[in-house]
Amino acid sequence: LAGRLRLPVTACARTASLPVARHINSIQPQRSLPFPKIKMSQPFDKSASLLDTLIADLENKLGVSEPFDVTKAMQKKKAGNKGKQQQKSDQPKKEKAPKKAAQPAADVPNICRVDVRVGKILSAELHPDADSLYVEKIDVGEAEPRQVLSGLNGKIPLDSMAGRRLLVLCNLKPVKMRGLTSYAMIFAANSADDGKVEIVTPPEGAKIGEQVTVEGFPAPQPDEVLKPKQKVWDQVVPDLKIDNDLCATYQGKRFMTSAGPCTIQSDALKGAQIR
Repeated sequence: LAGRLRLPVTACARTASLPVARHINSIQPQRSLPFPKIKMSQPFDKSASLLDTLIADLENKLGVSEPFDVTKAMQKKKAGNKGKQQQKSDQPKKEKAPKKAAQPAADVPNICRVDVRVGKILSAELHPDADSLYVEKIDVGEAEPRQVLSGLNGKIPLDSMAGRRLLVLCNLKPVKMRGLTSYAMIFAANSADDGKVEIVTPPEGAKIGEQVTVEGFPAPQPDEVLKPKQKVWDQVVPDLKIDNDLCATYQGKRFMTSAGPCTIQSDALKGAQIR
């Protein structure tokens, strides 16, 4: 049929009815049908009308009971497209997802991005699968105490752990150690010479859960969780030391609570690293 009408095959495929399409291959090429030539440049309505005539004639010859109307089919298709567009416009617009919480500004000092709080050890026991680790439950002012794993076995007696007040780093990424997860870290002074260790202690008047500040620095703006790839904590650690007054410091500035500075007792740990 495409050859007879001198139209692209796709044009006839779109306009011919299914019954016609089934019988197209049965037409013998030697048989001459009096189909006139169609100029594709002529107006669409005129071309569609001529196609209607040709297809109706062919359908009559083939015995097709329901003739195919090209003009009505095209009008139906246009109406369907308009209906789809109207349906899309009537649909309610999707609400935008809420924006993520703003990240700390680039000018926030690293020490202000860490969440150091006053805590109290409620209980301590040996790790069931690691000889060097204690497993503590520490109150940091939240609804539930945090489980914390520390490498203090052999350095601080187990029976002296429960009831201690201390500084706790609360926004490190949780880490699993030998099957148990640690959700915070204890501040302790460590001697590089003899391995002596002492936990940093806040003054008695400091409230459990209060945020610890550093002299001379803005108020803390801690990240929800410190991302390891940003290495914020790694950059803070080298500047954490015990000064000559036995106070815990960052870059020589003391860690402070509402009741005063945080300290240790041993003179042997002056200048020791806190980690």
